[in-house]
Amino acid sequence: MRSIAQLLSVVFHPIFVPTYATLLLVWCNPFLFGYILDADSLTILLTVVLYSIVYPLITITLMRMLNFIDSYDPTDYRERILIGIPTLFYFFWTYVVQHKSAYNEAIADIPLAAAICLAIAMVLTATKDKISMHSMGMGALVSTMLVLPKFSIHDLTTPFLSVLIIAGLIGSSRLYLQAHTLRQVYMGYVVGFLVQSLVFIF
Repeated sequence: MRSIAQLLSVVFHPIFVPTYATLLLVWCNPFLFGYILDADSLTILLTVVLYSIVYPLITITLMRMLNFIDSYDPTDYRERILIGIPTLFYFFWTYVVQHKSAYNEAIADIPLAAAICLAIAMVLTATKDKISMHSMGMGALVSTMLVLPKFSIHDLTTPFLSVLIIAGLIGSSRLYLQAHTLRQVYMGYVVGFLVQSLVFIF
């Protein structure tokens, strides 16, 4: 059971959520960006993958190799902030790149919400409090699913229910692994959902 919880925590790590959300947005109506296999759609996805996954992972790996951090999943609040700083930069840079493109604004809203969520988590970490970044990511993904019907050419019932189930499993996994308290998990859901919703609105 513990291995399943750890696997879920890795597969749905918050660093991957912007890519998942972007992929869902492009899939739900590829004609907004050119067909999904066309250069425009591939550019969107490649940009998100590079700036929100590849570059942060390379940076964190270098930090570990240089002994700036003791592990890839540090418990010390100072190391968590140290990891958060470059990741925040990369999330915000993803927003800047997508915002300056000619693509739909919703594409840029996803990394912007991720950056804001990470900033909130870092502030809480600096006060030696915690919030579940995993549940923040899931809250933001649920918010994205509520926006997708505005664009979608597909029936989103099954994807929406799937995301809800996954969100529940992620929260349960974090509790099972004793990585967070119930308050921290619930707070993550609420903050992630509200931040992504407000970014979409404004």
